[in-house]
Amino acid sequence: MEMADVRVEGLVPKDLENCGVDEFMARLPQFDATMAAMLADARQKNQVLRYVGRIDADGNATVGLTRLDAKHAFANIALTDNVVRFATRRYCQQSLDRAGTRRRA
Repeated sequence: MEMADVRVEGLVPKDLENCGVDEFMARLPQFDATMAAMLADARQKNQVLRYVGRIDADGNATVGLTRLDAKHAFANIALTDNVVRFATRRYCQQSLDRAGTRRRA
């Protein structure tokens, strides 16, 4: 799989994708209300927002901001944690989750 095969929903607003750093930083607060509303709506529904990559059974790969139940394996990760979750025919009732924390030398 190549990066071109992955559908990526970035966190950077489309209007800011092609501007310089100074303009980006100056204009970024314009988008705070939209993100705050998404977060508030998710919390009201007992959900969290996480940036998640997925590959489905057909090999379609996506990466983007996703709403997950607050009890999901990805809901309580710390800043440097990495979590992999397998949901397969064998692990359909209870997925196989693996969490790891990147260690600093």
